This record gives sequence, C-alpha cells and structure tokens, in this order.
Amino acid sequence: MCCESTKRIGFSMIAWVILPVGVSRAVPPAPIDEPVPVRKNRYVSFQIPGAVAAGVPVDFAIRVKLVSLHNPSPANDPCCPAPDFSAFEGQVRWVGAPADYSEFNAASPTFRAAILRCSPHYQDWGAVGPFHVTGPEIIPDSVYEVQAIEFGADTGDELQYSSPLTLATSRHGDIGGTWNGSSWDPPDGAINADDIIIALQKFQNNPAAPTKPRSQNNGQVVEPGVLPAFATIGIIVDAFSGFAYPYPGPCACPSTTTCPTLNLCGRCNPEGAVIATLAPSPPDRTPETALSGESEGDALNRNHQHILRRHYATQPRGTTGPTIALTPISATGPHQIAGDEIVLYEGGTRVTLEIQVYQWDPDMDDSPRLGSFQATIDPSGYLGVNAEPPNGADLAPAVVPCASGSAGHNLCEAELGISDGEIFCGDFPVPANHCPPAVVETDRSDWAFAASSLLFGFIRLSRPEFAFTGIDTPGSGIPDDGSIRYGGSLFLDVPPLASGTYTINLLASSSDTFMNDGNALRIPGVTLLPARITVYPLRPNRFLPMSIGPAAGGSMAIRVKMVTLQDPNPPNPPGSPPQDFSGFEFATCTNDGAGCVRWVTGPFSFPESTTTSEAGTFFGATLSCTPVFRSDWATFGDFYVSAREIVPSSVYEVEYFDDGLLSLGPAFTVATGRWGDVIAPYKPPDSSTQPDFVDISAVVDKFKSLPTAIPKARAQLQPDAPDMNADISFLDISGCVDAFKGLAFPYSGPLSCPP
Repeated sequence: MCCESTKRIGFSMIAWVILPVGVSRAVPPAPIDEPVPVRKNRYVSFQIPGAVAAGVPVDFAIRVKLVSLHNPSPANDPCCPAPDFSAFEGQVRWVGAPADYSEFNAASPTFRAAILRCSPHYQDWGAVGPFHVTGPEIIPDSVYEVQAIEFGADTGDELQYSSPLTLATSRHGDIGGTWNGSSWDPPDGAINADDIIIALQKFQNNPAAPTKPRSQNNGQVVEPGVLPAFATIGIIVDAFSGFAYPYPGPCACPSTTTCPTLNLCGRCNPEGAVIATLAPSPPDRTPETALSGESEGDALNRNHQHILRRHYATQPRGTTGPTIALTPISATGPHQIAGDEIVLYEGGTRVTLEIQVYQWDPDMDDSPRLGSFQATIDPSGYLGVNAEPPNGADLAPAVVPCASGSAGHNLCEAELGISDGEIFCGDFPVPANHCPPAVVETDRSDWAFAASSLLFGFIRLSRPEFAFTGIDTPGSGIPDDGSIRYGGSLFLDVPPLASGTYTINLLASSSDTFMNDGNALRIPGVTLLPARITVYPLRPNRFLPMSIGPAAGGSMAIRVKMVTLQDPNPPNPPGSPPQDFSGFEFATCTNDGAGCVRWVTGPFSFPESTTTSEAGTFFGATLSCTPVFRSDWATFGDFYVSAREIVPSSVYEVEYFDDGLLSLGPAFTVATGRWGDVIAPYKPPDSSTQPDFVDISAVVDKFKSLPTAIPKARAQLQPDAPDMNADISFLDISGCVDAFKGLAFPYSGPLSCPP
C-alpha cells in the first residue's frame, strides 16, 4: 500500500511517495550549506530541507562519510607529523539528536548542535534549521560528505541516499582570519596571533569573539555547552608553535564499551539517546602541566616563553612610523655594532638579534594602542648563496645540546649568556634535547607588554620561519611612550668559514609580520627593518676554506681558478717586492686557461697537533691537475685546501661541476690573507698594517699546542706545499716574524699543470 502527497521545500512543492520497506523510494532532499559558510576546526555546519507526506513531516537520518581525515596542506612541520587517521577514511557516522546550547553560558542567544554517533537517528530535520555537528571524527584538515536517508529505507542501498554535500574543516588552530572592524574574518590558512586573540576573547566570554562552533577545539570530544576553557588557548598556541593535532581521533563503531560506561569517544553500546556526560578529554601535552602552586595561566606562560639577557636599545633606526626591527645586540667573538649591522672580525661565533617594536603611535596621542604583534623571520637570509658576495657557508639557529632538568637549564643559560630568569631545555619540538635557539623574556622591563597583566609571549620554532608574537588583554592595548619595546631574541651560529654580509629580513606578508591595535585591527604602514651580519672572511695564508652544504648532492668536482696571485695591497715595502706568479693567473694563462685551474682532491682527516695536550682533527684536501668526482663532499662539512698554488694575498674562484663538466652554479670568490696575518682583527687590504705582534703571538701559542690556540690551517705558513700532518714549527714562527719585518713571501709557488 502506498499513498502520494506533496512535500514543501522552500517555496516549491514536490511529490513525495511513502512506500513499504524494501520498495524503491524517491531520493530525499540533499543537505545544503549553512547560510554563510565558514570552515571550522571541530564542527561542520549545514541544514536539511524539510519534507512532508500526507501532511506528516518525513523523518530522515543524516549520514556523515569520513572522506579524508586530517591531511593538512601544506604538510605539518617536519618535527610534528600529522597523526594518521586514514584507517577510518571511507567509514560513516550518523548525526545524533540536536539540542540547543548557550553561546555565552546564559539563557540566550543559543545555537543548535548535534554529536556524531554510530547508528542512525531519525527525526524531522526540516524543523531544525541550520545546525552544527561535532564529534571525535570531526577534526581539522578533513573532508566529509553529508547525505540524508528516509526512515525505513535500506541504509545499505546507496541509491536511497540524497546527493552528498561536501564539507571541510579548517587547518588545526586556524579559527579565524583578521579583525575587519566589526567581526573576525573566516579562517585564512594562517595560524598566528589573531587566532590566539580569538581564543582569549572566547575564554573571556567576549561578545566580539566568533561563535563557539568556530572557537571550540579542545578535547577528544568537544562539549558544545561548555565555554572554551583556558586549555583551548593552549591548543591554539601549540598549533601556532607547530605541534600536531593532539587527540586520538575516531573510535571504532559500534562501541565495544557496555553502557553506562563510556569509551574515549563518549559512546557505549547499546547506543540510545545522546549521553550528556561525555568522556573526559585526554590530557594536553606534558609541558602544559602546572607546577605546585602555579596557576593554569602561569603554566601556559612558562611553557611558551623563555628568558633572555637584558640588552636595551635606546634609539629607533631612522623611521618615523610603526616599526618592527630585527636588531643586532651582541656576539660571542670580537665585533662592532652600528645600527642594523654587526661586524664580526671572524666566523665561528654566535650572534644575538632582537625583535624590537616601536612608534606604533608616532603622535603619542594614545591612538592607536598596541594590542598585539607578530614578527616572522625569513630564513633565506641565512644562506651563503644569498650573502653579498655569495659564499658556501650558511648561518644557522644556535645548536646547543642539553639534558632535561636543572643541569640542562643551567647549561642553556650559560651557553646563551643568560644571566636572569629561566630557560628550559627541550621545551620545543625542534630540535629535541637542545636549548631553544630563540626566546622571549616577558618579565623584562622593556618587554612590549610589560605593563599588561597578561604577559603573553610565544614563539614558533617548529619550522625555519621562526615567529615571535606578543599579546595584550583583548580590547586593551598599551600606549606608545616613545621607547623601543622588546619582542624576542634570536641566536644564530656563524660558521668559521662565513664571509660577506648576510641580510636577515622579516617576512612581509600581513599574516606573518604585523602590529594590531587594542581592538585587533591591523595598524597600517608598518616598516620592517632587517639585521645585517657582516663577517670578515677567514683568510688563512696557505689554505682555502671550503664549506659544502647538503644541497650539493650527486657526483661533482670542485674547481679552483687562480684569479690573482701574490698581489698585496698596500704593496710590500720597497726592497721586498712580491714574487711574480701572474703567469698562472687565469686572465693571462695560455691553453685556454686550462693550466690555471686546479681541482680539489678528496679530503682526509689530519691532527691539529701530534701532542697529547691539544686534541682535535680537521679535514684537509690538496689540489690536482684533473677533476676528482665525489658524491659525498657534504659529509665533510667545513674543510681546508692547501697546495703550492695557495699563496698569500691572492684571489681564487671556486666552482662546482657535474660529471659532464657542466657548471652547477655561480662561482664563489675566496681570498687568502696577507703574508703573516693569521688572527683577527683582520684589517681591510687598503689600510693594512698587518701582521703585528698579535699574529706572532698566535703562531707561538700554536707552536706550544695550547688548547686556546688558533687552528693549524691559520697558523701553518710553510713550506712550498704545507704538510697537514706536521705540527707547527719554529719555521712558521720565523716566517711570521719575517712578514712582520716586511719581508716578502719566500716560497716558489705554483708548478705547471700537467706536471
């Protein structure tokens, strides 16, 4: 028996046929998107058009297919891969009974939400209107298909289902975009200070915050009726810091837990009405645990901020408007600082840079106030190929291994030169068991929000683009008093073979580096100022420093072109002219220059000293007349090349070639130092008075094999072809003394190729 009537969808009427079980039915109306679609972290939102038959509303169940679960694009940072939920893809869950929940934990306004379950729940969904669905299976970076099926239809027959509505969730931690003056824009793919502000606002029950379905993201099972807890802020901060989604995700259906005991997903068997008391969420990651007597807020602060030494800048760097600057502060080796540039007299040192924010209100009329900022480092400035002039040595975030506990903390403080506060070993995901290479000290008197009660300062260290952020209480902000405010610190290791000027910029994207006012609006016209690290090149007398990065893969040979040989500037004193090796210079070389290039041989390990008082080895190589192809150059790291052709006051070009002798990129220029000049501070050639007694003393210390002596590659001066197995001898001291007296380089230099 069947009957025919009409059903109403919007303003149209369509026929609806009620048939016995097992008889083909009309396809139900397809779910439609919410009126203003917005992706969320832990909810999907839609509505079901209603239907009636013989004047009676038709009951439907709503099926949610798990199409793609937690597949972030781009992928998570290497430290923190996304959990794998692919075993649940293709499975289905069903929407449970909807209920009304308070938006602000008050009588009104309310929103309508339902929780996923394992078995169908049938009702008249047309009367529900737009609603939100959550559950352990609704997780960030996922795709779902939503379909309706009529009560009595065969749930195993795909033809009985409506057309699917495809819905997706936003990236983990991305709960909003920028503040547009009246509301928060939808998620924009970036997890930054804006998302942390949203979580703070919602925690404070601030009407300006987005709705609970947009803001809630804490817990294995999200509870729609609960105001986002402080832990929600921690989840957003963790996502900003690069941590992966922390919850176990889907549970198998049907539940194997017998009611009334609930499983991790808040379910039990047999499954009836939605159970209000949900399973407890798993704990947040261990570092969030509060210490004895510590508040939850203090625990969050402690685990996402770190302490740095006190260096206070006093003068802005020539700007007249809102400015975020990366400013040199100090170095562990000899250096000079002038504004945005720190000059290092040698590599092998560690540099401290600071984020500084200032002049957000140049008129100082209390508008705008600074409510938050974010500054993101552009790591491309670390690369030697981007230095001026290019070279093969890259800067890197400081690498300081440590152990957990107070001993590790103390080591980090000592290695990074921190004299107050605490710094925690291994707090961040990359690298494990290391001191953090960037810190924020929120108890400094010049911290950007030192006057705030919130003291929120966070760092993302999980990817090369380190990001620093500071946040004041939403709706507040601090006035501009004309001073420079501190925003964080970055420690960079400068390798021994670094040379030239490295420019470290801030990423200019409005989602990476910005200032917000107290109402979370972007402050316009922010100037971004880079830091410059200039390194006097390491210029040994008889060695060429080499640094082959990991990017130089595959079989290749390293060619050394002799550009200028023994060309001291200023010239040697009268009566001590330099030897003339110009016949080996490439520009004047015969045979198309083939006789004026050499090829690096495979490096070997050599002792710094054969005595027991000075340990250590270095990799050294010589030159040959024919190419030497290897695929493992990068495994040697920094190494040195010495041969008869490597003479003082000379310039060489180093270039890589593949096994077809095709160039693999631009050549690097490498120079040797003035005869006898072995130690910093080196002098520019046009004003050189080197060497002096400091150089002589340095060679004597190496002769004595003192632990603090300079490397052999800088102290060894003789003979024609230095023997890298030999210790520094009196002949090296004598050579340095002769150079100090103004005598010329005495050795015979290059030999022809082929020999």
